[in-house]
Amino acid sequence: MTKSCLTALLLACACFVGANERFNDPFSPISQTALSQLAEPITAENRLLQHTSCNINSLLLIDHFPLAQLKVIGLIHYANHSVVLWSTPDNVIIDSRLNDVIAQDQWQITAIETRRIVLQRCQTPSLQRSIPL
Repeated sequence: MTKSCLTALLLACACFVGANERFNDPFSPISQTALSQLAEPITAENRLLQHTSCNINSLLLIDHFPLAQLKVIGLIHYANHSVVLWSTPDNVIIDSRLNDVIAQDQWQITAIETRRIVLQRCQTPSLQRSIPL
């Protein structure tokens, strides 16, 4: 194929790929830091965990749903950490890691094992819960 045919094919497929997506051009004179400042990152709301035993630096996720309404849909094990995938009642998928605090009733992830996830309640650290996979 010639260069013009490949360009035409790329332009035709751009509408299916997502023309509004931002891609990093390695030949662009704009630095990577400038690109990261232009893009608006998706951030989780991180409210302070007051009067709890959880680490104040822990990330608070999915804080508008109780734990009973959240469903574990997957677990990804990497070499140095694991990720738990949660589904909310409105079918949004959220990923969390060890020591993140999830749910409205503030449960901290204390262990991610092959067959279960261990949670500890921030307000009452003696209360633990295990979610089998």
